[in-house]
Amino acid sequence: SRQIDCPMPLLSNRPLLALTVALATATIIVVPMATAVEVPANSAAGIAGDGVDACALPKPQLLRLDGLPRAAPRSGKLAGVYKKFANISDLPGCASLCCANPACHSALLYKSECFIVSCRSALACQPRRRKSADADKAVYLPLRSVCAAGSDSACGDGHYCMSSACQAKKSCSMSTLGDCGPGEECNFGASDSGSGSEGFCECRSGFVRRSSSGCQPAPLVVTTAAAATTAAPTATAVTTAPSKREQLIVSAGSNRTIELPLNSIELHASIIPEPTGAAAKRLAYSWKVISGPRKGQFQNRNTASLKLSELVEGKYVLQVDVTDNTDSNRVGKAVVMVTVKPAKHKSKPPKAVIKPASLSIQLPNNAILDGSGSVDGDQKIESYHWQVVDGPLTAQDLHSVSQDQQILQLNNLKAGFYVIRLTVQDAKGLSDSATANITVIPEPDDKPKASAGQSSVIYLPQNNITLYGNASTDDHGIVSYMWRQKGGSHLSADMQGVHTPVLHLSGLVEGDYAFELTVTDARGQTDSATVNVLVKRRPKNALPVVTLLPPELTVELPLTRLVLNASAVDDTGVKSWRWTLLTGPGSAKLANATQPSVTLTNLQAGVYKLRAEAVDLDGGVGSAVVTVTVKPGPNQAPKADAGGDRVVDMDGTGATLVALDASKSWDDKGIVEYKWTRQDVSLAVGQVLNGSDASPRLLLLGLLPGRYSFRLTVKDSEGATGTADAAILVRPWPHAASVASLELRADPSALRQSDLSNLMSQMQLTLRGPHPGCNLRLLGLRPRQASIVMRLSAGFANGTYLPGPRLAAVLKRRLPATLLEFPVLELHTEVCQLGCSDRGYCDNSTRQCVCASFWMENPLRVRFGDGESNCDWSVVYVSLGVTISLLGFCAAVWLLYCCLRYRRASAAAAAAHLRTGSGSKVRRLRKAAAMMAGGGGSRDKVFYAPLNNGNESGGRMSFSLSSDEEDTVYSRRVASDPSLGGGSGGAGDGGAKADHNSNRIPMASLSNGSVKSDK
Repeated sequence: SRQIDCPMPLLSNRPLLALTVALATATIIVVPMATAVEVPANSAAGIAGDGVDACALPKPQLLRLDGLPRAAPRSGKLAGVYKKFANISDLPGCASLCCANPACHSALLYKSECFIVSCRSALACQPRRRKSADADKAVYLPLRSVCAAGSDSACGDGHYCMSSACQAKKSCSMSTLGDCGPGEECNFGASDSGSGSEGFCECRSGFVRRSSSGCQPAPLVVTTAAAATTAAPTATAVTTAPSKREQLIVSAGSNRTIELPLNSIELHASIIPEPTGAAAKRLAYSWKVISGPRKGQFQNRNTASLKLSELVEGKYVLQVDVTDNTDSNRVGKAVVMVTVKPAKHKSKPPKAVIKPASLSIQLPNNAILDGSGSVDGDQKIESYHWQVVDGPLTAQDLHSVSQDQQILQLNNLKAGFYVIRLTVQDAKGLSDSATANITVIPEPDDKPKASAGQSSVIYLPQNNITLYGNASTDDHGIVSYMWRQKGGSHLSADMQGVHTPVLHLSGLVEGDYAFELTVTDARGQTDSATVNVLVKRRPKNALPVVTLLPPELTVELPLTRLVLNASAVDDTGVKSWRWTLLTGPGSAKLANATQPSVTLTNLQAGVYKLRAEAVDLDGGVGSAVVTVTVKPGPNQAPKADAGGDRVVDMDGTGATLVALDASKSWDDKGIVEYKWTRQDVSLAVGQVLNGSDASPRLLLLGLLPGRYSFRLTVKDSEGATGTADAAILVRPWPHAASVASLELRADPSALRQSDLSNLMSQMQLTLRGPHPGCNLRLLGLRPRQASIVMRLSAGFANGTYLPGPRLAAVLKRRLPATLLEFPVLELHTEVCQLGCSDRGYCDNSTRQCVCASFWMENPLRVRFGDGESNCDWSVVYVSLGVTISLLGFCAAVWLLYCCLRYRRASAAAAAAHLRTGSGSKVRRLRKAAAMMAGGGGSRDKVFYAPLNNGNESGGRMSFSLSSDEEDTVYSRRVASDPSLGGGSGGAGDGGAKADHNSNRIPMASLSNGSVKSDK
């Protein structure tokens, strides 16, 4: 049985085809092979033409394909993707490796290294002869066309692959078999409908599709061969016209239908009429799958009865081809469809998924396959099972790993091609399988490279020497060394360490020795190297002859560096060199004084003499003297070097010493003056120590955080100057906020170290109470006229510091007013850390908040609150409040003034009424009534009435103000009232006349027609 892994027709039951190419015309000829005839050697010029896939050939026939010498892809490196396999050095192996890769089209053997090529187009990979010098090292073998590698499925359903292009297929059905063209037949079951009665027109057996003229007869080669001979067949005739065939009537039975879980069936093919006897035995049957699912097993596919098993849901369209073995023209075929229906239950089988589906690794490495992506529509996957379908890894090896897990890890792999199958099964027993391909490339292993060292010459009486082979190399390490003497067996030698990298030779005699070193790596690969040792008798020693070129030399400043060369000739060879400076001005220095070439530096004007000495192997010394004259050149300005910019971090002590070094400044005549100048953009703080601004090294003390810029000016003996700038960036101490300042009343000149130690001990004890593990540190003392200021910080072992406000608060709360005999004057943080309500900043000198614009201090909080300077109040709101308050105050004063004035006026009126008496009141009433009756012109009138409601003894009066309208109404009422004497019979004939010059009219009480006044 064979697992059906591909929907393409099975080719193994067809007559075996050999691919040969006519060398003269480069035309591919398809030849039915004669029995027991060896296939002739093939050329590869047209293997990939017309969509032919040479990888479909049987492996023995594939391995006999010949490549094209001195050929390569037409587009060279741009032909496609190249993969190199250095461990494959023969063409058959390279071709097999290409066929194992579905994306490979051609194989190229170049310099005994295999390259497989994935072509980007058919034109790019066309063979082309190369004329380069190393072209004879190249053999090119096209195996697939770009189209054939992808098969017709690369073009999609309803298309076929033709010369790297997809062309539409012609549809057909059982009712329209005549629609196909000449040389074509209907391939049923290949259409999208999935029906076995519909398909596409494809070339018949013995025909080949041509891009221009459809399906044409394949050229035939008539060969003669005997069953007992092994000689190559000889082509006697070539024809392009097929012989007339007799069509056999074949029946495969009616279409069959089965239902899962039944997944096997047997099909029978018959010939009408049915042959008997020898005629039946001559018939050859071949079953193939035209379309359908990719799963299933074939049994007896070369007999009349075909057994199918492990079928899955779907429609299988199968074709049986029948051929008469004695007459190839008698052929026939039949098509039958097997429909496999799903089981009645609604469960869906799981879907096995392996990631990655294809993997290529190179040793040493392992492979991991992930089956967790397998899914099941309605059930849970219950089991995973991995199997080795093909490859060097056996099932027993697979048992050593987790073969029933979702993820499979393969270790200790061997080189080769592996096919691994994963089978998943759900809770209802439904299963599915998937396969993954793993290509394991052998680990590259180069041959070792032997190195026996350099040849040597020794002179008797020295008769021993050591040879070193430890310079030999191998990519995986050398496992063995072997030294042996080559030739000259009459020359004796004692050899020690012949199996080690180092060979010790002794007992040598005069002659020419040759020793060979052979090294072997772990895979048994070897390499050899030879070294010669010449043993000679020493002649009479002659002193070395030393030559200096030139013997005299003249140079001119500003050149201050000179290289002198010496050479020597000696019969035994020079062992060592020695240079000596005999005379010369200044402090010239020699570099490499033990080499043939010496470097003379720090030259000054004057004459130098140097001696070169050569010592030979016998201790003989030869020497020569060279004279160097250095002339003064034109003066050049000195080159100032201020040392570059510096970044300095303060350490918290406030006494960081900073230096700038100008010692690298240079001048040909010497620098005589240095001057450091602070630039205008620099901060002005900081002191220059000991007049160092006139020396090469500038020393600065007392710098604060900020940027300082200095300019260096240097002057030589002739007055030429040079300048350079340098900057110092001083960064603040990162823990400056943790420093507290304690001022004590003490005479700085009388404070002893013991007093200071006692002070620190007492404060340390005070601090460790609330903060165990905290260490108090004295950062510095600042003397004043009658006091000293101690700068303190407290830190922990982990590098953290106690905040300055916390340190000051603890010391204020726990320290006595006097430390020993020194009163505490002030204790606060060194850096003012008031928040200022986030609307200003704290002035370090006054320790008060400087508020931003439109903000001011809240004096109430300072006086009655926490006493901390702040910026709580807005100037705008305060101004608005003050303005409103002033306006309110003025309004209140004015109201009070009006009330007082009104009361004074009322009091004055009451007093006047009391002075006039009752008679006067009656007369005034009458006068007022008459005035009102006559329409007096006064706008405001005042009427007085008794407040006791007719009681004559009442002594109080009341008054009221009225408008003109009220006066009018009142006048009518008075005129008509007889009690006022108005009208006839009233008292006073003319009535009272109003006093128009007065705006206050007294009024007596009116009761029962009489006027009564208060007494």
